[in-house]
Amino acid sequence: MSFAVKARTKFAGIVQAYGLRAWASLLLKAALSLAILELGTRGLLAFKDYLDRSLPTCYDYVTARCRPPYEYFNELIDVVQFDSVTGVSHRPNYRGQWISTNAQGFRGTVDYGEKAPGTLRVVVLGGSAVWGPLVHDDETTPAYLQEELEAQLGRPVEVINSGVTSERSSEELRRLIAYILPLKPDVVVVYDGRNDLFFGNSPKWDVAKTPAVQNHEALVQQQRADSLAALTNQVWETSLHYSKFLSTLNTLSRVIGERLQASAASALAAEPPAPATEVATTTPSSSSVSTGPQVLAYQEAIAAYKTNLRHMAILLKSEDIVPIFALQAILQSGVKPLTPEEEVILQRLTPAIKTTISYYPDLQVFFREFPETEAGVVALDYTRVFADVPDLMYYDDVHYTPQGNKIIAQRLADDIVTALEQKSK
Repeated sequence: MSFAVKARTKFAGIVQAYGLRAWASLLLKAALSLAILELGTRGLLAFKDYLDRSLPTCYDYVTARCRPPYEYFNELIDVVQFDSVTGVSHRPNYRGQWISTNAQGFRGTVDYGEKAPGTLRVVVLGGSAVWGPLVHDDETTPAYLQEELEAQLGRPVEVINSGVTSERSSEELRRLIAYILPLKPDVVVVYDGRNDLFFGNSPKWDVAKTPAVQNHEALVQQQRADSLAALTNQVWETSLHYSKFLSTLNTLSRVIGERLQASAASALAAEPPAPATEVATTTPSSSSVSTGPQVLAYQEAIAAYKTNLRHMAILLKSEDIVPIFALQAILQSGVKPLTPEEEVILQRLTPAIKTTISYYPDLQVFFREFPETEAGVVALDYTRVFADVPDLMYYDDVHYTPQGNKIIAQRLADDIVTALEQKSK
């Protein structure tokens, strides 16, 4: 007997035992209850948004007093899609309150075809710092960069935002070959570094497979192994997307879990340290003599990063494109005057992010040596780009406020103009 036949037989038995009218009444009451809960939740969230309208927008709304950008995250979930070449891309022609994409999936509404005579075309590659989390299309670094370059050069400029959340240099290299070189840009800016180190901490780190590709492969395997479980998961994810009541319950569950974990971590930190003979020592620097699994993973990630940047440089120079590599700014002590909000962000950094920061000097050394080993490359260290800025520049350890994006764009514009002048000599 098939599953469908068994289900119909079971349902018929239940109806016969309790009566169709009773079951219809129960289902109607359940539907009305869910509708009331949904409307009530939406009303409470709207009232909370009204009360929180003066609060700053930020990521850490679990423990910080700030406004969660529900709309942005919902749009980001909508716009992201799987890409067989790079792992992740964006739905074309998407229109939201925060996010828009063009026909090619780049952020913004302008489609890029054949370049008009006299137009300077610049492409910015990178992760979410380029894409622009929690800011609108016209508040991203590439958007501000276009304004700055047009003002300085006095000519038409197209700046293409090719940033993708969580992208590493391995995916950027594939994106460059498959999607960027056909656009015939004059300048390509690669603004990255942090993601390669951060994902080097992952136990699933793989130089050839982005986390998105791994997740997709796992989903395909799950669908093949258990189609019912995959369907259930899809129904749940869809319900979370459309139901404020369920998504709020899910968020509350996660918040409670995170707070319990934080409390447990605080209690553990308060305990007396174990005897020295029982404590395993680790040194986060890649120059350390330690050869533990984590250190080796970071060394592999850094080696892959250097190789990918060299390959990108060779490709770009072969196409007579100006290659500019910038090591992205991340929030660290001693690199800018910290605001109270930024001090709190630093205090709450996870161990994985702290380890990522500890490896940044390795990348800084590489950026100093890169132009010497690869002629014609412009390598810029932007880790101190906010050195004289006392204002809030960060939402978290790596994502910038609109003002932060504008400052980076101004610095990039100056460096691009200098590179173009040197090329023309």
